[in-house]
Amino acid sequence: MRVAMVSLEEQPASTPVGGACRGQSYLADVPRALAELGHRVTVYTLDRPDPVPDGGVDVVPVGPGPLPHNGFRPSAAVVAALRERWREDGVEIVHAHSWPSGLTAITAAEELPVVQTFHSLGPHGEHPRDPASSTRLTAERLLSRKVAHVLADSADQLGALIRLGGNRADMSVVPQGVDVEVFTPAGRADRKHVPHRIAVVGPLCPEEGLDVPIGLLRVLPDTELVVVGGPAPGAEAEVERLRQVVRSHGMTGRVHLATDVPRSALAALLRSCDVVVCTPREAPAGTGALEAMACGVPVVGFAQGTLTDLVVNGVTGVLVPPQDVRALARALRALLSDATRRDAYGIAGTDRARVRYGLDRIAAETTQVYERVTNHSAVDAFDLTPAADVTPG
Repeated sequence: MRVAMVSLEEQPASTPVGGACRGQSYLADVPRALAELGHRVTVYTLDRPDPVPDGGVDVVPVGPGPLPHNGFRPSAAVVAALRERWREDGVEIVHAHSWPSGLTAITAAEELPVVQTFHSLGPHGEHPRDPASSTRLTAERLLSRKVAHVLADSADQLGALIRLGGNRADMSVVPQGVDVEVFTPAGRADRKHVPHRIAVVGPLCPEEGLDVPIGLLRVLPDTELVVVGGPAPGAEAEVERLRQVVRSHGMTGRVHLATDVPRSALAALLRSCDVVVCTPREAPAGTGALEAMACGVPVVGFAQGTLTDLVVNGVTGVLVPPQDVRALARALRALLSDATRRDAYGIAGTDRARVRYGLDRIAAETTQVYERVTNHSAVDAFDLTPAADVTPG
């Protein structure tokens, strides 16, 4: 099948950085896994460095970046470029990633079916806090109803999409995957400087709730914390803020900020950890938790979002009520003092990652959705006239 993936926010990178968002991880892995099943996959993105034209996947830039969110409408130039390429290439299905990509895809697709993956959803209160949130909310509601099929990455996200008005019959849960050939318990492990090491893996932004694990070090003796952060808007400011938090807690020397860890080195770092902690204020992506499980490292975190699917409480890790810091501290202290239980959780986590989240299975489930959608009658055409005078940038 000839598949066009539209990703105007994230681009597959040859050396993804640990802590990157789930969209970047997905685009680094799943298109390649689909190509291994015999699909011809092209990722259409905005101009950015470091494209990856290997693994049977082509990356085609179709316009300049970066992409504005506030007041975003699809660019006429990008829409025209996509339509021309899709006609030339005989594209059979379009798979959009994120809401700006989805709006652009349904505008350009004409009669082609569009599958939508959001990766993350914006705040969906009745009264969005700012114009950008309002724009995103409107777009996500529209897309959840208009595309041929929506792929949610967890049961939690599926519920949110249904509340937005999407049709359950046109939605499936297909989780993010993990490269179990890279993230494995076997292999080199980094050295740790004290008896115990915990880590947080995620984009460097205030929503990740990194203050929580830093503060918990006060009740976790002989323990160091590694914060593995990928790029995110405002990351430099967040790094400086976190350094101030570390100083205010008197934890200088026990907290290590690793802001540029290639994925090739992330597995060795994870293997050196006793536990990976997930404490976002909002629904977490779960990418770091899944990579930790694949490496045989138990996960402790707040029971929300994707984590409630990824982590089996009491089997592959421990989940506590959201924002219950005291319960989190108790869980961490108990697990750090019990090596046997950590080993048992690690073995179960590795097994779960391989069986449920291996890229071959994720690619197979995605293919089933593609086949279901393309076998349906053509979806009703949807007219979202592009803004002729708007070019992202």
